Amino acid sequence: EGIVFKLSNYCTVVSKEDQKKIYDLYKTRPLILENGIDKNRLKKFKEIKHPKQFIIFSGSYEYFSNKQAINELVWNIMPKILRKFPNLKLIITGKGLPKDIQNKDFIIYYNYLPKEKLIFLIQKSKII
Repeated sequence: EGIVFKLSNYCTVVSKEDQKKIYDLYKTRPLILENGIDKNRLKKFKEIKHPKQFIIFSGSYEYFSNKQAINELVWNIMPKILRKFPNLKLIITGKGLPKDIQNKDFIIYYNYLPKEKLIFLIQKSKII
């Protein structure tokens, strides 16, 4: 780790605490790329219209693992869940969702959502 931090032109950490630790250990000051949600920023986000109860899946259908997960959710899991919770919706965000999935009555599809709207929906969802 020390060699990587000393030889790198640019090194990064995810918090001020990590930055201090790296400086104390290796005498190099990495850049901070915050990785997480700041509660203060969340308060500024505006509410968007959403169903009362929903599950959210955020990820491009074009990515193979997401494609497998979405197919499993839509064709196998959701029909079972909807028997007990008929008003539950599934919000899917990301590129490439096929029309046969988009057109299902329990699906709400967003090809793209600005970060603040995505975070708002994640906060309001029952399951992620």
